[in-house]
Amino acid sequence: MNEKLKFDAIEKMSVPMELNQELKVIERAEKLAREQGFDRDSIDEIKLAVIEAVINAIEHGSNAERIVYITFGLSRQPLQMTITISDSGAGFNPDSVREPDIREKINKHERKRGWGLKIMRSLMDEVIINSSPSGTQVTLIKSG
Repeated sequence: MNEKLKFDAIEKMSVPMELNQELKVIERAEKLAREQGFDRDSIDEIKLAVIEAVINAIEHGSNAERIVYITFGLSRQPLQMTITISDSGAGFNPDSVREPDIREKINKHERKRGWGLKIMRSLMDEVIINSSPSGTQVTLIKSG
C-alpha cells in the first residue's frame, strides 16, 4: 500500500473464490467510496477496476484455501481510496502480460478476455502489482 498516506479508516473483508463474489466486494467498495465523498464517476471507475481485480484473483489465484482477501484504506485529506486484493496462488509476472489488441482478437476469433490489467490501469490513478510464487497482491489507488 501507499506508505506515505495515513488512512483514516481501514476495512477488511474476504470472499470465497466462487462466481459472482466480486459483487459483494463492489457493494462494499461503493458504500465506502460514497461515504468518503467520491463522485459518481469515480465510484463507477472504482467498481469496474475492483471487479476486474477480484475476477482475476478468483480465476488465476487458485490455491488450497480458495479465499480472496480485500483491504480498503480510506483517507479524507487528501481524498483517497486504496483497495488491495490478495490471493495466495502461484503468482505471475505482470511484465509478461501482453497488451490486448482488439483487431487480433476479432480476426482470430480468440477469447475476448485479457483486458483486466488495461482496464484497471485506465480507471485508477495508480495500480501496483506485487506477485510471487506465494501469491499476488493488486493495489488500486483512486484520488478524489
